[in-house]
Amino acid sequence: MTEITKEIAQKSFQNPHQEAIVSLMFVSQRVRAKLEILCESENITLSQFNILRILKGEYPGAHPRSEIRKRMIDKSDVTRLIDRLEKRGLAKRINAEKDKRHSLTVITEEGIALLERLNVKFPAEHHEILKNFNETELIALVKLLEKFV
Repeated sequence: MTEITKEIAQKSFQNPHQEAIVSLMFVSQRVRAKLEILCESENITLSQFNILRILKGEYPGAHPRSEIRKRMIDKSDVTRLIDRLEKRGLAKRINAEKDKRHSLTVITEEGIALLERLNVKFPAEHHEILKNFNETELIALVKLLEKFV
């Protein structure tokens, strides 16, 4: 019996496929919960952090909503997430020059500052989450996960 099966009190699985899927879901949720706690310290969600990270990569340029959605890990309601970031002053919408019906989103200086504060905390949490892996195992893990794509 693995640690995961003990944690979820699962006595057996129908087959290895089911066990693998349940294990992936369990680990994914645990990692997400740990990273959400870091984001909560700045009163944002992990999805909002992801949008800020995407916008920072384009700064000082801006992204259309469709590009942000395409690059997101969690394909949540991007419009609603941007609305909340804009309300907090962490991002702002600007009209696209070619088509005024479309808007672009840019990270603000306040958004960059928040992102920098979180980026100081994330590496330590990443190391904590992955502390049981050596570098070779991490490379192998990434290669295994790549098979899902």
